[in-house]
Amino acid sequence: MTVAAGRHELVVVTSRIPADALAAGRRPSRWTGEHAALAGALQPALMARDGAWIGWHGRADMHMAPVVLQSVLLSPVSLSAADIADHIDGQCASTIAPLYHDGLGGPAFHRRWRQAYRSVNERYAAAAAELAASGATVLVHGHELQLVPGMLRSVRPDLTIGFVLPLPLPPVELFRRMPMRADIVSGILGSDVIFVQDRRSADNLLRLAVGAGSTVTGAGAIAVGSRRVAVEVLPMGAETQSVEHLAAGANVRRRLDSLRRELRVPGTVLLSIDPLDGTSGAERRLAAFAELLHDGTLRAEECALIQVVVPAARESAELAELRSRVEQLAARINGSHGSVGRPVVHHLHRSLDTLDTVALFRLADVFLATALRDGGNPTAKAFVSARIDNTGALVLSEFSATAAELPQATLVNPYDLEDLKSAVMAAVAPADPAAARAAMSRMRLAVRDHDVRWWAGRVLAALDTARAGTTAVVVPGGA
Repeated sequence: MTVAAGRHELVVVTSRIPADALAAGRRPSRWTGEHAALAGALQPALMARDGAWIGWHGRADMHMAPVVLQSVLLSPVSLSAADIADHIDGQCASTIAPLYHDGLGGPAFHRRWRQAYRSVNERYAAAAAELAASGATVLVHGHELQLVPGMLRSVRPDLTIGFVLPLPLPPVELFRRMPMRADIVSGILGSDVIFVQDRRSADNLLRLAVGAGSTVTGAGAIAVGSRRVAVEVLPMGAETQSVEHLAAGANVRRRLDSLRRELRVPGTVLLSIDPLDGTSGAERRLAAFAELLHDGTLRAEECALIQVVVPAARESAELAELRSRVEQLAARINGSHGSVGRPVVHHLHRSLDTLDTVALFRLADVFLATALRDGGNPTAKAFVSARIDNTGALVLSEFSATAAELPQATLVNPYDLEDLKSAVMAAVAPADPAAARAAMSRMRLAVRDHDVRWWAGRVLAALDTARAGTTAVVVPGGA
């Protein structure tokens, strides 16, 4: 069965529309939220191609009419409270996310969640099929929507479909635990181009495709029947232009002065900013910091750790338990090493606005991006962008896709407390300060050259190539 074509030449499909005002019942005036940087980067193409953006508006059990923002049609998808509980909190957050992060946190499997996942994906696919013009390009983003490409292809074979997986894809041995694994692989392979964050994820995808009966071509693409599906390793870039501009501005300088007074900044400031989840490595990071203080390698009166934990949109019982453990660890460190009015760990459980975030980037001497596993770390890239004087150091997990992009960082195995402690001290007191500044300079250039606008351009170029029937596999830098 096919569906009549719409009028939009470029359609972007994400779990959420990048306009938070909709969730508050207001008409949006600018891009905001999780996908704001992506929206800004795609804006010129969306305007040129009569673009549309599909996603949930953020409120339960409410239908909202389409609106136009900056010449782009925003087409809200409605989700019920049950959809939110079973699809978002259940299958996406409690099954797929932990499984894709190498099984960390213990994925849970429930039939009701899978049924909701399929139902919600059908809704998104139907919306895209209705809006896309004949021969249009559709870009689907996120682990929440892995069935959409296959569903969309079955009703609109005329479309060019791209799929972006921002999470790492686990090894076949782990992925096989997923009860709906065949459906997910088939859904992803409905794309013309699949964008993953690192080479390991690409290799895992190729193995999954072969296991599903497809073949891999000599160029590393996948033959699915008569179609050729390209797999592109393309880590998503960060929004660097606005961060650099803000970091150099008077507003951040004033906020920085205020933070120094409020926190009574000592000699060395360590900073971490992570979402509340089991892969952030927050507990191991605190344990390493506590040991450095205990053995006197770091002196409490001469350092501080600012740990920002970004709250989950909806906190499950497991996340509440994790938050409690992290807060207790921070309290114990302060009880042992802090003093009245001068904690050694400043633990913040809240979201920060951009101004405060960039001010913290400028305040910190060392940024600790020590996730146990992630597909990429845009916050680490933003920290690098904010170091406009080439000072500071980045301690980066070797299990992040960003490690391949920024080899000049101090790379660390976050599971190894001794390695973590050594990495922290190497960043706090570099053996060669001039080399450390040069490393930061190189990282800043790399992040700037491969920012989110560059990334969006590469994505659209790959999809245009696929649309012309000459799909190629491209690896960044290979460049």
